[in-house]
Amino acid sequence: MRRPRPTRVNLLRRALVVLIIAGSALFFTAARPAWACSCGTIDALESAEVAFTGVATDVDRPWTPGTVTGTFDVESIEKGTVGRQAELTTHSDGPACGYPFTEGHRYRVYANGGATNSCDGNQDLGFVVAPRPPAATAQWVFAGAVVIAAAAAAGYLWFRRRRRAR
Repeated sequence: MRRPRPTRVNLLRRALVVLIIAGSALFFTAARPAWACSCGTIDALESAEVAFTGVATDVDRPWTPGTVTGTFDVESIEKGTVGRQAELTTHSDGPACGYPFTEGHRYRVYANGGATNSCDGNQDLGFVVAPRPPAATAQWVFAGAVVIAAAAAAGYLWFRRRRRAR
């Protein structure tokens, strides 16, 4: 018995299923950082208004590229005037010379005007305390990706079963 030729509707359905599966796969891929920031050689301490060593207690990252705000418990001050806690900003993107602060790490930080970047000579001195659990929003994004993948798989199986029934 000859198989019937697929109709345009069936081809469109197959294409839709493939697009849904491919789109849901985007949730599971991780982007690697691209560092395009170029820095000249500087004396970090001499060029900074403020220099201190402290632990990053809170790093507020935006969903879209923009400004990251980091809060630090200051342990020692090398230059300038800083309170027990310091709040600094940096870019969220590496190509914009943003510095990737991580909660629970100790840093030697060099800043100017309440901001710092990867060219200022900041140093990660290592992990100190346990970081806070990830935000609940990340869990919802993952759950949404799982639901989309499950819906795509169910749709594919439904179309396949319906085609066999003919």
